[in-house]
Amino acid sequence: MNFIVQEKKIFTLISLPKILDSSVSVPLKKKLDELIADGVKNIIFDLNLSEYCDSSGLSAILKGNRLSNNVGGVCLLVNVCEVIEKLITISQLAEVLKIRTDLDKAEDFILRSFVN
Repeated sequence: MNFIVQEKKIFTLISLPKILDSSVSVPLKKKLDELIADGVKNIIFDLNLSEYCDSSGLSAILKGNRLSNNVGGVCLLVNVCEVIEKLITISQLAEVLKIRTDLDKAEDFILRSFVN
């Protein structure tokens, strides 16, 4: 597995590798299914190390977003580099994917939105 999953109190953090392609997206999609089946609602993708993303990598992120939304949670991206942010914009997904500058801002968003 080329990514790291850390379960936190109110979200699951998935740290993604330098290159997001099919070698990452296939096992990531499987892991996302498992996480949602285990009751995870809120997912944060940390792209701190990520420098490149192709369509399969973007597809895995979109799957995480869809699965989270389907169970009443939220999916956020943090530490997104300019190249990947541009891909998201060009793909017309800037309105679909929620991006925060860092983990603290993402956690604060979840706290304000989903925790009573």
